[in-house]
Order: sequence, then structure tokens, then C-alpha cells
Amino acid sequence: AGMDRRGNGDIFLRRDTRPMDPEGSRSPAPGLWPLLLLSLSLVSPTSGGAEGRDAHLALSEVAEQRFLLRRPHPAYRNYAIHTYTQYPNHQEPYGDAPRIYYGPLGHRLIKGYYFYNWREWRLPGLSCEVDNSRQCGSAIEGIGGQVVARDGYGGWGYSAIVGSAGTLFLTPLTMSLARTSGLRLDVSTPHLKSTSHARCTGHHLGNSSMMLAQRFQADLGALSLGLNWANSHAYRSDRAGNSLKGRLRSDRRMASWLLVKIEDDSPDDGRGGSTVQGLELVVNGERRPDLRPFAIRHRSGALTQVGQISQAEGVFRPKHYTRGRNIPLYADYLYRIDHELGVDVSANTNLPGLINRFALADPGAVLQAGRDEELIFLFDLSREPDIVSVEVEALVANDCRVSWSTLREIRPGAKTYLQRFEAGHYRAVFRARGNVGDGSNFRRVRFEVGEWTAHFVYSTDLNLVLPGLEVHAEYARSSIYYRYPAHLDHRPAFDLSPRFAYRGPAWFVNAVHRFSGGRLGGEFFSVDTHYNGLVQDNDDGDSKPDSGDLDGVYLGGDEDNDGFADTNRNDNRLPDYLEPFLMYDVEPNDYVYGLDRNNNDEPDQREDDWDPDYPYDHDQRGFHLFGQIDLTRHWSLGAGRYHVEEIAGPGRNKSTYALLTFRREDGPGELFFESHWRRVQDDIPDPYTVVDRERRFEDVYRRSSVHTGSYWGVHTLLPKLTRDPLFYKDSYVGETYFEARLRLWSGLNLVQKARLRLNWQQGGLSAAGYPARRRRLDHWTGVSRVDWTWRRGRLSLEPRFKLLFMRFVDQRTGRFMRREYDVIPILLLNYELMSRTVLRLGLEGWGPLPYRYKDQARKLESYERRTFIATLTNPSRYFGYDLYTIVGFDRDSIAFDAPSRRDENFHVWTFFVRTLIGFTEYGGLL
Repeated sequence: AGMDRRGNGDIFLRRDTRPMDPEGSRSPAPGLWPLLLLSLSLVSPTSGGAEGRDAHLALSEVAEQRFLLRRPHPAYRNYAIHTYTQYPNHQEPYGDAPRIYYGPLGHRLIKGYYFYNWREWRLPGLSCEVDNSRQCGSAIEGIGGQVVARDGYGGWGYSAIVGSAGTLFLTPLTMSLARTSGLRLDVSTPHLKSTSHARCTGHHLGNSSMMLAQRFQADLGALSLGLNWANSHAYRSDRAGNSLKGRLRSDRRMASWLLVKIEDDSPDDGRGGSTVQGLELVVNGERRPDLRPFAIRHRSGALTQVGQISQAEGVFRPKHYTRGRNIPLYADYLYRIDHELGVDVSANTNLPGLINRFALADPGAVLQAGRDEELIFLFDLSREPDIVSVEVEALVANDCRVSWSTLREIRPGAKTYLQRFEAGHYRAVFRARGNVGDGSNFRRVRFEVGEWTAHFVYSTDLNLVLPGLEVHAEYARSSIYYRYPAHLDHRPAFDLSPRFAYRGPAWFVNAVHRFSGGRLGGEFFSVDTHYNGLVQDNDDGDSKPDSGDLDGVYLGGDEDNDGFADTNRNDNRLPDYLEPFLMYDVEPNDYVYGLDRNNNDEPDQREDDWDPDYPYDHDQRGFHLFGQIDLTRHWSLGAGRYHVEEIAGPGRNKSTYALLTFRREDGPGELFFESHWRRVQDDIPDPYTVVDRERRFEDVYRRSSVHTGSYWGVHTLLPKLTRDPLFYKDSYVGETYFEARLRLWSGLNLVQKARLRLNWQQGGLSAAGYPARRRRLDHWTGVSRVDWTWRRGRLSLEPRFKLLFMRFVDQRTGRFMRREYDVIPILLLNYELMSRTVLRLGLEGWGPLPYRYKDQARKLESYERRTFIATLTNPSRYFGYDLYTIVGFDRDSIAFDAPSRRDENFHVWTFFVRTLIGFTEYGGLL
């Protein structure tokens, strides 16, 4: 008996009444032979590899007799002894059975899994506004990952990467992207190499974005020359006239308001900022004095006053803007204008704060913005029926920065301005040269306004490597294209608006000559204010740019080559130096020694900022000359001078320095000593981000990371921007550092680090003309670590002890800015219960010897902590995979010294299970 499926979808029992052939099998009905042969001819391969030659169609015509009504079920299995097995036709990470795929000409290609498919076409006249399918001009489908096809012969070869292409780096100034996808093609010949990249993203109503990049490199012995270009542009797949300069998206909203911001270009110099008057619009080439703006004055960094006041508590609860930093507080401005026009806005704002913090000014007067103020001019464009181009003209003076942004109405019926409008980021279009304060640079500026359509960068580079000499150089230019979202009779007419571009150059040359016993070198560079390469901010060099790096940005390299930053080995959002047990091996940046060329008290190798990773800082130019001599096998002496200045701003960084270094890595340990002396004059602010050192432990359960296993109750700490203290405007600085790592006998390890930095500030006159204090700042840090491992059979015991201390004092007044220490006792125990099962216990602070943090400058931060953890771990292998399972629990308790923080004390138990998967021969697969 078999099953028969009728056209209506019902299943019926059927009986096979065809005669048996002599061999005992049933023969097909004569009328079905042609159909069966046709079916076999259609599905059987005609060409291609062994898999194609052996393939055939096998359809089961007869089902095996089954007498019981009970449906079959799998049998019980016990995996304690027998090996675990997967489902017979499934294999992780895929959830379905493999399929057979065919090429566009009908050739059988492979039996496997669907991976990646990109189709790109142009079809003028296709109405994507009506047929908003994902396949309108572009279609990208896939499961992620990458496939590499490569071939070569002799000195010729190519490699094609489809899917996730990983890091894409052309040159330091042109392109550096941490994560790319699409198609990458690398070609190599004996004297010429090239890299091509193409990626299409975003598909909506026929709108897409294309990124293209190309590098050609000619190798001429020791000399290599490169030509590079990269382009990112928006296009319409259903329209003709696309180009690399891009076009506006069809779903782009027309601008309802134009905002122009005037501010001090050097707010940290202590001087009053900028002056502006006569600011007006030029629409379609004609001056429009009738379009009179509103002018609002407020302090830089003002907090929003948009929100509601709680009826129960009487507390104002603000509603925050959602598009990140450097966007206008547009809802505050519009509500402030409404209030001035007599509209009641108290339901949506903190009205007293709105009136006090956002003041209206006369836009026709001569207005000045102080060093901590912003002037915002708002033009209402919503009533203009025809706009093809918009320009802004104004008279400005002194240290002035001019930026603009637009508001687009995205929800016309929304009840609040935050929901109704969307703002773009401010775009800086003018920065006054130098730091003029007497009005002598009075001038008229005029600039165009529009929306982004394309980004173009091109460069040429040179690399020369000879015995004893290296020279590297690059020159690049960038162009960012814009068009105003034109409209006629309030209807979009985007192709009528003219394109315009902001352009800027960047270049550098550096050379190093090595000789017996030393080296000489120099570098010259300039990165213009308006230069913009396709370079991301990825200071830690991982697979994610810093703006979207959810696991945190941790610099410091990967010396143990384990795939994670040495300051975040468990790959969570919390640095290891704040986590129990992991904190033994690493320290915060405050305890790390390294050269600090930009003088912001953050070592360069650990500094995380918000700037693109250009080889030199944006909006700066200068030079650096240096030399080094090896005095003996272990001693060396170096000296140098660098002079850096801002291009648009008034800042400068001048330093003359000397370095005496001792390094010894043989014998029972490692010794390092360095004495660094320098004369510094640096008033360029270099902000950076650090993990908040306020040690708060509230909200334990909600903020613990399930992805990384809870990590003992410490909540996720996000980095915050730290301003440069500018301690080195005019200073003599002496810094000495010592580090010793010793292995005295088997199992005993000692680490000692000590640093002293003395900063003699010379005082004199500040940038504002006021006398500055003459003082000495002393900064002491120390780290001591000792551990010993004792083994007996299956048992190992490892006591550890760590001490950190810091003192940062103003010797003139005797005031301590930092005065703190950490005492960290740790005890670890391992016991092998079975061949692959290990019991691990850990104590960090116990009984009368807790982990102790004492902050004598900020006494509210002091606390005691005790942490206990117990785990069972098991490594196993399964079908080539390495599996690691951890089951355990931990207990964590913290008690603050300050009575006012007693409510933050906690005592928590956590149970956790973690599994990890890896590959034994992972390195051999590459």
C-alpha cells in the first residue's frame, strides 16, 4: 500500500495493481515511459565534476508495508558512554538539508547551502514608488560569511572574495574600513598589483548606495608607487543619468527649516569668541531679506528643556534626542519661538528653564557669541513653493566657526516637535584662521546648502625601502558632493538643483635612516580642515568601528595573541581591570606608561578618541625631527623636536625632548627603565574617552551581560568623553619609569612598576592675557604583583597578591587631586576530578583580608569587596569541533565605607552555564 496525493491536497490510500516484471519488481506503465525519460533528462547533469556524473534521480514508488497503526518514534539513547550524534540529514550551523544548485546555463554546480547572491541592473521607467520590492534595481541575499575563490600560476594570480570581505585598507589617508561586504578582487602580477572593491547597500523605492574602491600598485624593485580612488554615492536604479557624483534619494524629505550656528572656534582659549551680522538667505540666486530668521542664544552643551513635569513628584523628566551628538536642539528652539509668539508650550517643556536657557536675540543686530555660547539662526522654508538652490551670506569676524543643519518633517500629524521633525548633523563650512579677537579679519562669507549625494577620495602614494632607508609619502584630496532637495509648487524636483562640493587636501612624508648604532628620521604632514577620507574611527583595530563597537573600545594590543585586547580578554563591555580575578594581570590607563605626544595625560598607545584614524590629526600640520644612538647593548639615547599647529584654529604643540632608555630581557627576568625630559608648549585640546572611573555597582541584575556570563554582578560601564586638562601649555616635564618582571625560582613570579612625572608649569600669561599660576604637579603611580603556584598530583594552589597606589598632588597648594590605592588578595585552586573534568575555585578577598579600594581624595568611593567563584569545566571533541562547557556559581558582596552609600551595598549569588565551540586545527584552515 502506498499514499496518493490528489490535486485538492487530500491524501488517499491506493493499491498498486500493475503486473510484476520477471525480476519481481513492478514495471512502469507504458504511457509513463516518455514522461519518465523526459524527467530524467531534465534533472540529470550533463557536465561538471564527479558529483554531477554520479547524480541520478531516485523516486520511491513503493512504501514498505506497515501493519501497526502506531507511528514510529526514535528509540531512547543514553550518551554517557556512547558518542552523541546529530540528526542524520541535518548538521549545525544549518537547520535544513543540503540542496542541489544549478548555474544560469543549467549546469549542475554544487550540493550544499545557499550563501550569497547579488544582482544589479538598471531599468529606466520602472516605477519603484509603486512596486517597492527589494528587487527594484538591486537585490542582495545571503546568510553572511565569506567565500574565497583563488587561482594562480607562477607570479600571476588572483583572489575573489564574495560576502563579508573583512577589513578593507588602501592607504592611511584614502580608505580604512573595519567591516565591509560585497565583492573584492585582488590581482597580482610580477610588477603590478591591484585591489577592486564593490558593495551595494540600502534598497528602498529604487534608491541604493554604491561603494567602489580601486588601488593599483607598481612594484619597481625597492620602490612601489600606488594610485588609489574610492567613491561612495547614492543612485536611482529606475532613472537615467546616474554618475559617481550621486543623486538625491527619491524618499528624501524636503527641508522645512534651515539652521545656521555661529560659535567660537577655540572655546578653550579663554577669549571671547565670534561676531556676526547681516545674515541672510539667497534663494534661487536672489537675495531674500523678507525671509527673516529667528535668533536664539544659549550656552554650549545646554541641556534640553523638552519633556514633562511629573504630576506626582513635581520633577522634570526630559525627553532626549535620539540621533547622537552634534545635532541641533531643534525642539527646544521651536518651542521657544512658539512661546514668544504666544503659544502655550508648558505641557511639553520645562517652561522656566526654556525661557532662561534659550534666549531670543535680534537677528538684525551685531551679535557676539562668547567662548561658551552658540548663536542659532532659524529660517522657516516650509512656505516657499519653489526652491532650487539655497545659499547663506553673512558678515563675520574674530575666531568664528559657521555650521548649518536642516529640519525635515517626517510625521506631519505628530503632537510634539521631537516626533514631527528630524534633524541632520551640523556641517561646518567656515572656520576663521588663527585666533583673532580685534575684528581685523572682518569678512563676508557665502556658502551653499544641500544634502549629501556622494563622497570621492583619490590619492597617490610612494614607498621606498632600501637597506638603512625607508621613505613613505602620500598625497590625497577629497570631495563631498551635495544638492539641495529642490521642489516646484511643493513637489520634488531634485534633478533641477545644481551640485556643489566641499574639497580639501591632505599629505605626509616621513623617512627614517638607520645606521650602525642609531637612526635619524623626520616627518612632515598636513591634513586640511575640509579633508574627509573614507577612514573610520577604529582605534582598537578590531572588526567593528568604534561608533558601533558594543563590546567596548580597548587599546593596548594583543601581546598574547589570543584574539582579544589584553585589557578585555573576555570580550564584554567591562575592562578587565574592573573585574574580579581578571584585574590581576592588567591596569587602568592611569597606571600605564607610554609616550604622550599630544600631552593629554593619556598614553598614545591606549588613547581612544572620536576622530577618524588618519596617520596625523585632522586640521593640523607640522613636522617632527628625531635621532637615536645606541650607547651600549642595553642603553640608548634619543632626542627630537616637533612643531604642530592647527590649520583653522589657533592652537600649537611644540616640544623638544630627550629619552634615556635601558632594556634587558635576558637572565631570570626583564628590566626596563626610561627617563623622559621635555620642554612643552601645547594648548591644542585633545579630548579622549575613558571608562567612567566612578565605581558604581547598582542595578546589578539588569545590567549584567548574559552574552558574557554575568561577570560577577558588575554592571556595564560605558566610555565617556574626557576633556584635555591642558596641563602643558608652558611646562618643563620630567618623567621616569621603571618595570621589572622576575622569576626567582620555579612557580614564583614578581612584577614591579613605578612611575614619577614632574610637571613644572611656568605660569606667565594665559591666552586671554591673564597671569597663569606657576606650580609643580607631581604624579606617582606604582604596581606590585606576586604569585606562586604549588602543585601536588591533581591539585594546584595559586595565591596571588596585587597592590596599586596613585598620588597626584599640586605641590604649590598641597592639594591632592588623586590619592588612592587597591589591595587585591587572590587565591585560586584547581583539582582534576576526572580526565576531562576540572573543579576550579577562586577567592578574591575573604574574611579579614578583603579586596580593599581606598580613595582618600574622594572618600565616597572607598569600599571592601569579597568574591567567591566555583566552576566545573569540561573540554570535549565532537566531529572536529572543540567544545568547552563551564557550570558554576559565584558570590559577590560589596560594602561601601560611606554611610550615605550603604543602600548601594549588595550581596548576590549567581548560577551560570557557558558553552564554547572551537576548532582544533583552526589555524591550519587559513
